[in-house]
Amino acid sequence: MSLPTSSSITTALENYQTTALRAPTFLPIVPPVWPLPCPPPHRILILASSFNPPTTAHLTLLRKATRPSHTARLLLLSTSNPDKRKPSGASHVQRIEMMAACLDDGKGTDGVGVISVGRFFDMASVLVDHLEQRKEDRGSTRLELDWCVGFDTLVRIFDVKYYDDQGHLEREAERFFQRCSIVCADRLLGDGQRVGVREWLDGGGVVGRWKDKVEVVEGWGDNGEGEVSSTRARTILARGDDADQEELETIVPPKVIECIRRLGLYSA
Repeated sequence: MSLPTSSSITTALENYQTTALRAPTFLPIVPPVWPLPCPPPHRILILASSFNPPTTAHLTLLRKATRPSHTARLLLLSTSNPDKRKPSGASHVQRIEMMAACLDDGKGTDGVGVISVGRFFDMASVLVDHLEQRKEDRGSTRLELDWCVGFDTLVRIFDVKYYDDQGHLEREAERFFQRCSIVCADRLLGDGQRVGVREWLDGGGVVGRWKDKVEVVEGWGDNGEGEVSSTRARTILARGDDADQEELETIVPPKVIECIRRLGLYSA
């Protein structure tokens, strides 16, 4: 698969941003038409993150969440933030370049895309609408989306502060789980103990109502994934100390490191 250039990504994003001013929008960038037509049924795995930069934990979560029934996978970058924090570090164009460097799928079933909304349920709604508009590729086959998340993201999804009120949250969850499910990784504490997703889901309320639609990633953290973070990667890169290179290579995929070096990112 040929990777896009910075200029082609910039042009695509400029056109996308013009469209996004009129309505919430999803744009596939790599490949520019995604997902490719394939025989039914259609079940897509999505990992939405800030990718600043992409890490080995991102790719491990995607790999461990992948099932034989998945017909396509997507790395998704939101150009909006529900907490209204300005993006720092790499630009959206640079993040897309790093995300594209993660792809090694010659079949074209893996993709990179951007979306103009930040709330999780809104992302799902916009993506479903986009895919439904391409229904000729799928006939009448039902579309299912599985979303990879970490434990902290799962908690934010059900945090009422991102909604008008509790009723709004419940309505959004109802609509989301008609087409979607969640694949979640446990969070690891400093002493290696797990924060159990299942125990949290058993707490009841709107969360507990949908617990059967949340799958827990087995074996998460067994190889140190829980200690990997984009923040740690940026810290190492900013220091520029050769002594940290071995650790950096366990945190950031080799092709992403090459991309970071080429773009001159995260240096002090």
